[in-house]
Amino acid sequence: MLLRGRMVELISTKDEELLDRDDDFWIMTDKEGEMFPPCHVIICQCRLDSRPVRQTCTQRDLDEARSYYEGRKRFRGWKPLFSLESWRLVALVKEIRYLRDRPPPFQHPFDHPVRLYVSTTGPLTYKLTLPKGCIINDHGFVEP
Repeated sequence: MLLRGRMVELISTKDEELLDRDDDFWIMTDKEGEMFPPCHVIICQCRLDSRPVRQTCTQRDLDEARSYYEGRKRFRGWKPLFSLESWRLVALVKEIRYLRDRPPPFQHPFDHPVRLYVSTTGPLTYKLTLPKGCIINDHGFVEP
């Protein structure tokens, strides 16, 4: 799993602002599909983990994070707080806005609205379902 951004703002097809850049919510993806499908984007709360990083991340996670942040900031372990249980559809989203480790704020309008779900069990977790073939990489949301 990779943290892709923070301070998430989602714009619905009804032009409503969802989440409104809450600093506690982070964007997570699982490009390997080990915990959830690669085109599902989880938006959840994260907190600094008090345990050593090696106990919460795989070596591959650490290598990728260090290469990405090398020279910019010290890598710290984060513990995501999320639920992958049952979901309820809450909105159709036409655009996502977020911050990363560098300016400017990023924004990505979707070609077609994507579904936003909320977990019906705690902790509060959101899920965007992108179409198959989506591309999310180190440059952010690329496709759709």
